[in-house]
Amino acid sequence: MVRSASARLANIFPIIQKLRAALTPNVSYAAKLHKIWKELYGSHCTMAKQGLEDVTGLPYFYNDFLRQQTMKGFSDDAAGYIYGTLLEVGSDTTASTLYGSVLAVLIFHKVQKKAQEELHRVVGRDRLPLIDD
Repeated sequence: MVRSASARLANIFPIIQKLRAALTPNVSYAAKLHKIWKELYGSHCTMAKQGLEDVTGLPYFYNDFLRQQTMKGFSDDAAGYIYGTLLEVGSDTTASTLYGSVLAVLIFHKVQKKAQEELHRVVGRDRLPLIDD
């Protein structure tokens, strides 16, 4: 597993772990990030849990994840971190795909025109495409 240099030093010299936060700014920064992540993804987790309990939840990735959490027995914090990581990975992938697609359309005008013609043929000109299309 890849770790930061300060984490490796703290493992080699455990006394470093007891130093004040002023002497180890990365520790206080990590604590702030943990709090932000916990609030952000914790709210997603809480909302999904409540939706499952009162049967108002939409079909949602986290619902399946909650079932696995119950079966495997990992903590809410661990679930939040795993969920948040997967969410961020997915959004990065989506952003990269859209970025590449826009660049391709700008460079290859004939392909863009052909794609637009196919969209108009399949979907029509009076509405946006749906997943069912």
